[in-house]
Amino acid sequence: METYNLPLRVVFALIIINKAGGLIYQRDFAEGLNKLSINDYLVLAGTFHGVHAITTRLHPLQSHTHHSSLSDSRPDPPSGIEVLETENFRLQCFSTLTGTKFLLFTEPQQPNVDKIVSRIYELYSDYVMKNPFYQLEMPVRCESFDRKLVQKGEEMLARPRYRQARTQPQIWAEPWWMKDMMVEDYWSATMDNRQMAKEPSG
Repeated sequence: METYNLPLRVVFALIIINKAGGLIYQRDFAEGLNKLSINDYLVLAGTFHGVHAITTRLHPLQSHTHHSSLSDSRPDPPSGIEVLETENFRLQCFSTLTGTKFLLFTEPQQPNVDKIVSRIYELYSDYVMKNPFYQLEMPVRCESFDRKLVQKGEEMLARPRYRQARTQPQIWAEPWWMKDMMVEDYWSATMDNRQMAKEPSG
């Protein structure tokens, strides 16, 4: 029985930048990629910090309307750049109220990236910010945080791996309705459709 591989979507890397633009954490999740030096990551962190600061100023001018002094509604603060997408990767930025930025590099087709970054922030809050030995704005060296990232890596930070389908069709074309389906579900639906096609119409 012939088998073939279907690539899964993948998360490449994570970096965390403090409010001053300094690199405080970096981790690669995908194997087999070109490795950047620590100097490259430092330049990347500083450059993105500057671009992010500029983009917070780039927003449409709002009309100056009179608001009642009793109104406690305030406009949301500018968020700056949140997503940068190219043909080869997607960069998702999650910025906290204190200025810490989480940059996640994924494939452009990776789904639910915002939820993945939010989950990473929860791990950061639980295992870094609650660590009594951690100093704010300093490099993150918390083994518990690393372990949790590795542990959750099999669930949400998928390393590049492949699922094997049962048999290889003569012509492979992914239909639109298969994008979020598992391989096994696809083959089950395909077999059902073929069986229905063979049955004589009443």
